[in-house]
Amino acid sequence: MASLASCTHVVANQIASELGIDFRDSHFAATGTFDARCYTGEAKVDPPFPEIDLTVTVATNATDAQMEDLKAQLRWRCPVAGLGRDQERACPRPYG
Repeated sequence: MASLASCTHVVANQIASELGIDFRDSHFAATGTFDARCYTGEAKVDPPFPEIDLTVTVATNATDAQMEDLKAQLRWRCPVAGLGRDQERACPRPYG
């Protein structure tokens, strides 16, 4: 979850900069559940993180339209977020 929060923070700030948005006092927090059967090799689960809650609080000069654009870009530009969408990359099948 820390990787997701950190990556989201970095990528969101990059996108904000590109869109001319000023972020101040930003806070990113991620919590979730992990299906450990993937880790232990008991089952191939999809997705291994069935519930993720990412909470972002930020003071900004952005308009509602700019924030919607930023959120839309963030969905596909954050590489860590993409891992939760692709079970094969997040939980490869065991060898043998």
